[in-house]
Amino acid sequence: MDTNKDGKFDFYDDPYSPYYPGDNYVDWVGLSMYHGQPPMSSYSFYQMFSGDGRGPNVTSPVSRGSKPFMVAETAATFHLTFLSDQSAVNPGPGMLAIKKAWWEQIFNTNFLAKFPKIKGVCTFEFKKDEEYTVREFRSLGDKDADNGKAENEENQVLRAFRDHLFGMGNQIVWATQTGKDTSSALAVKGALAVSVAGTMLASLAFLF
Repeated sequence: MDTNKDGKFDFYDDPYSPYYPGDNYVDWVGLSMYHGQPPMSSYSFYQMFSGDGRGPNVTSPVSRGSKPFMVAETAATFHLTFLSDQSAVNPGPGMLAIKKAWWEQIFNTNFLAKFPKIKGVCTFEFKKDEEYTVREFRSLGDKDADNGKAENEENQVLRAFRDHLFGMGNQIVWATQTGKDTSSALAVKGALAVSVAGTMLASLAFLF
C-alpha cells in the first residue's frame, strides 16, 4: 500500500499499520524471519508494536507499543540437491556452520538485553522440496535416521543446537510434549520455554 502517497510502493511505505486491527484486538505480535531471504525491516516492526509504537516510516502510530513479540517462524535454509537432476548443491561452509551462525544471533544474552519484549521464537522444522532445490530447514535433527541417533549432518546440528540452548542455563525452560500435537508453556516468565508445536515436530517454540 502506498502509505506515503508518492506514487510508488517501496521500502519507504509503512508495511504494517494498514493491516493492524488495533491494540484492543492483539495480544502478541510476530514476524517470520529466514536466512536466505531478502532483508526485512524487522527492527521497524519490533519498534512499532513492542517498543514505543513508532517506526521509521510511520507518521501516525497505530499502536501504543509494548506488546510481547514472537519470531513466529525462523530457520537457516540449507540447500541439499537440485530437484531437476538430484545433483548436490555447493554446501558452502556446511550445514552446521550455516545453522549455528543463525541461531547464535538469536539465542544470546546481548540479543535478549537489546530486545526485552521478544518473548518467543518458533523454529521451522521441515525438510522439503521448495522451488528448485530440496531444502533442510530443521535444527532438531533427523528423527528417522536410527531414531535420531545416526551420525549424519542433521543430527550433528541437533546436538550442537541442544548444547547451545542448555548453555543458556535457566533462561530456557523446556515444555513437555503431549501426543503428536504439542504446545508451549506460554505463562513462563523470565525464562525461555521450549516446546514443539504441530504434528511430527513441525516447529520448535521458545518463550522468554
